Amino acid sequence: MKREDVINLFLKEKILLSPTILDFITQQTNIEDFIDKLKKFCLERNIFFIDENVLNEFSIFIKKDEKDESFFEIKLEKPEELVEFTTEDISLLLRKRFDFLSTLITQNNQLTDVFSISKIVGSRKTSERVKVIGIVKDKTTYTFTLEDHTGYMVVFGEVNDIEKINIDEVIGVEVQKVDDKFKLIKIYYPSFTFFREIKKIQDDFFISNFLVKVKDRELKIEVKDGLKLDVGGVKVFLLNFDFISFYLKNKPIENLTLLLEKRHLNPTIIKDKKIYKDDFFLLKEIPDYLVVLNSPINEKKIYKGVQIFLLSRNSMVNLKNGSIV
Repeated sequence: MKREDVINLFLKEKILLSPTILDFITQQTNIEDFIDKLKKFCLERNIFFIDENVLNEFSIFIKKDEKDESFFEIKLEKPEELVEFTTEDISLLLRKRFDFLSTLITQNNQLTDVFSISKIVGSRKTSERVKVIGIVKDKTTYTFTLEDHTGYMVVFGEVNDIEKINIDEVIGVEVQKVDDKFKLIKIYYPSFTFFREIKKIQDDFFISNFLVKVKDRELKIEVKDGLKLDVGGVKVFLLNFDFISFYLKNKPIENLTLLLEKRHLNPTIIKDKKIYKDDFFLLKEIPDYLVVLNSPINEKKIYKGVQIFLLSRNSMVNLKNGSIV
């Protein structure tokens, strides 16, 4: 690569090079890769003139990135509550949730011949079984109301089945029309597959109610509702037990796996009368680990490759080997 070409590549990012650095770059074997990494390094640090000192810092960074196993990045994402919102904001959030999860329900359950609610309600046929997908808008002990973009229908079923359903969840159902009523036959959830790449943790990775510790790095945390961690590509979703106890009832680990199947860890808006930016608790990606803090008990389970931990207030888990202390 010519010297002029190298200069122009950096000038596009408004980065200047000292003559010594320019000579050094033109001598690199894999020059394009070297330039890309050096530009990224400078832009992330707001560096716009590269001299010998900058190059030395970059060399140290590259050595850590490529050779030092202790070098990793901890990314943290907190839920952003929308303090002020309108009914239109809620409608938009639920519409997006429906569009995302309804596709997963169809794909992951290999459903065919899924009908719109208006077509089923308007049909005069009885005794046939049909499948529909919708959002749960209301429920009683024996019934729930399901709604899609075209209309709504009331479904009746067994108490044990309806207890598993929460308002604002997106589910698929198979129903049978009996006279003018719809009887629940089966529920379909968005779910997820066993066949995912499951990230392995090579080093001790401790989590407690107040602290995340990986090797010699510590990060203080406060989880009032939820928190997403990405540690070197390993994804961990942290939840506060009190925040989701509404869903867990007397079978916390079982109901937690059910929330995973439903692909939402806090679906019911009326529970707290809160909504979150980007529907934070919607599981667009399945985490490698799900840890519930401030639990009354310690318990663990592996479900479809996701390692789930209920962690009491004074306990700590090492995600590397799954031990709770």
